[in-house]
Amino acid sequence: MSEADRIEILDLYGRYGIAFDDGDADRWAECFTPDGRMTVVGMLDLAGREQLAEFARNLHASGQAASRHHFTTIAVDPDGDGAAGRAYALMLSGGQVVAAMSYVDALVKDDGSWRFASRTVTPQT
Repeated sequence: MSEADRIEILDLYGRYGIAFDDGDADRWAECFTPDGRMTVVGMLDLAGREQLAEFARNLHASGQAASRHHFTTIAVDPDGDGAAGRAYALMLSGGQVVAAMSYVDALVKDDGSWRFASRTVTPQT
């Protein structure tokens, strides 16, 4: 895996959090492949950009998404034609930590850009 690929993948983690926190549902969904999947263990399972964007739109419309994602401890390794990623994240609202999560990701290069093919999010208690 090239240094440029690693930098682009790290940037993807940042773009994911910023797009979600800014309420830009379409830009957030574009962080995934067209058939990308996000599973939040014990809570939800979303597949495809349309479903992902709808989830983000609805969450922001409800007022429950006033947050800031802070990704830490990101590790990425080559995996076949793609990459495997792991990260931890804290989510803040009103300056207070409201959630802690771990992510396990499958990443692929799609249409010239790295994207999440799948994300499994495990809330930490």
